[in-house]
Amino acid sequence: MDYGSKWAIPVVDMDRAVEPDVIGSSRRLWFPPNGKCLVRVTPACAVSRTSVTKSSSGTGPLRLDFYEKTAAQVTAAGVPCVFRKRISEDPYLADHRPEAAAGHPPPM
Repeated sequence: MDYGSKWAIPVVDMDRAVEPDVIGSSRRLWFPPNGKCLVRVTPACAVSRTSVTKSSSGTGPLRLDFYEKTAAQVTAAGVPCVFRKRISEDPYLADHRPEAAAGHPPPM
């Protein structure tokens, strides 16, 4: 990807000023060239079970609260976690680990 000058934007403003690199059902991701990943949790989460799909709006900050606390406990137990810090209500900064996504085990 050609990022050009879009990474001159402060990370706290990136999610409002630049189109995400990946758009998923529950998150939007930006990959600046610094080995980090900016993640914005979407405000609503769609849950599909059997033939019914339900959307729960306003759950983004609550889901991120849970992830932030879980990441702290996992890290304290000595398990590597990509979560680095919460930036505001629903975006957070994480390590970008493409080798983990490709099925390679994380380094210990």
